Amino acid sequence: MPEPTVSALIPVQNGERHLGEAIESILDQTRPVEEIIVVDNASTDRSAEIARGFGGIVRVVEEPDPGVGLARNAGLAAAAGDHLAFLDHDDLWEPRKTELQVAALEGDPGLDFVVGHAIQFTEDLDARVEERVQMPSGSQPAQHLDAVMAPRRTWERIGPWSRDVQMGEGLLWFLRAKDLGMRSLMLSDVIVRRRIHGENRSFGNHHQRNEWTRALKASLDAKRAAGS
Repeated sequence: MPEPTVSALIPVQNGERHLGEAIESILDQTRPVEEIIVVDNASTDRSAEIARGFGGIVRVVEEPDPGVGLARNAGLAAAAGDHLAFLDHDDLWEPRKTELQVAALEGDPGLDFVVGHAIQFTEDLDARVEERVQMPSGSQPAQHLDAVMAPRRTWERIGPWSRDVQMGEGLLWFLRAKDLGMRSLMLSDVIVRRRIHGENRSFGNHHQRNEWTRALKASLDAKRAAGS
């Protein structure tokens, strides 16, 4: 059987400060990916220019309509890999992420997706904000899209994000996977480093956190309807 191919997808909007480091963390994988797709989501800074400067396996896809759900959909539509994985533009993959996750998926073809552990670190946080942030010590199981690798069939079965999704898209994805009864594996290895800084969407979009509530309600409503 031929070796499976892997596509790494980075949605970005005005992420010039951290994007290069994110791309480098993918290029430094012990098991290389076949392509890196950077989805420029209506950026007004140098994000697209920085991505294009890497050349090689890095290519840029434009999604002119702002919205993280739309950006992720565009990345999935452009990807050619057998296994697909996301990385936020301000986070980092650990060097063995693709090696470990591809091995897990190939070792158990019945798995729908593989996740792992994450470590969080802060950068340039306002002192008052840093006091409020509850940072776990050490690594934690990561229920976050940065930590997911899944075969194409899994992404297709879960389906695209709706146009109005601006936040909480990871929660929506995991709830949908749970509702569909998908099989997953949680690796004990640290595979992602998540950067907590003053420009995280969760800090700048407090009013959109009701999307999390709507996502939970939609999942509960679907379960009640199935039960009835």
